[in-house]
Amino acid sequence: MGFVVQVASEDALQPLISGQSHFSVTMAWVLAAKPPQPVTVLCSSDLTDKVRQACPSLPAASVIGIPGRMALGAMGDGLSVRAWEGSAEDGYLPAGPLATAAAAPERVVEKPWGREIWWAVTDRYLGKLIEVRSGHSLSLQYHRRKLETLWVVAGYGRFQIGEDEVAAGPGYTVTLKPGTVHRISAQVDLQLIEVSSPEGDDVVRLEDRYGRT
Repeated sequence: MGFVVQVASEDALQPLISGQSHFSVTMAWVLAAKPPQPVTVLCSSDLTDKVRQACPSLPAASVIGIPGRMALGAMGDGLSVRAWEGSAEDGYLPAGPLATAAAAPERVVEKPWGREIWWAVTDRYLGKLIEVRSGHSLSLQYHRRKLETLWVVAGYGRFQIGEDEVAAGPGYTVTLKPGTVHRISAQVDLQLIEVSSPEGDDVVRLEDRYGRT
């Protein structure tokens, strides 16, 4: 059992902002979950070299090219993540694994500033992909019990942490202890991964441009 990331077109590898791509963001989403099972990338044969260049940390054997005639029937547009049971032999993926349902997030929470995709919900930790639209901000807030670590994977913004304000772009990480007052603002559409303790509803808002309390 593992994950297969399906790359259906070269467009999915095109850069978005400063080298970030749909592919790199999705790989970050998968790898941040630290799955105990392997991650395999499935693409048409003519894209294997480009996919390996896009994610050099993956073993070459984890990138599997299949003939175009098979890929056309197996994959939709763009890029997707699926649960996968099975193995590949001689660079060909058996038909069976492709029949499994696409992996779905535990929960999608729409927000006035964007949305949260809850991809891991357990009694010990919580994982989210947070998307903040350009020009929008989360509330000025703190958490009574929740400990969280944030990792920016795409876009640019500013983080207010206590009395300090810092610029945040791809690769920026910060850990916020309970009681730390903070706010996230997006200057360019911002995507970040949050891994935290499980108290998902532990939010105390001090200021909010959308009128929430």
